[in-house]
Amino acid sequence: AIMKTNTKAYKVRINGDEFHLVSDEAEAHVLKAAEKVDAIIKELSTGASRIDKRKVAILAALQLASELLHIQEALADHKQKESALALFIDHTVASL
Repeated sequence: AIMKTNTKAYKVRINGDEFHLVSDEAEAHVLKAAEKVDAIIKELSTGASRIDKRKVAILAALQLASELLHIQEALADHKQKESALALFIDHTVASL
């Protein structure tokens, strides 16, 4: 994605590590995204005393990618239904 000119620097903490980010997203959005990643990592780490941080990060990325794919599939389905409904309405109105 191309960064807009109104980028801001943010500092977030995920899994005990501090990250300095630059983003054109609103602060609330950046913080919410960081909180979501942190929550997923904590959930994946629960019960595991010594787990590789890199592996947990990859599992968190896979979980987020899966959620994103489900949302994209649902959106595509809704768009298809919307197009079919619009076509139906056009045909119905044309036959009046």
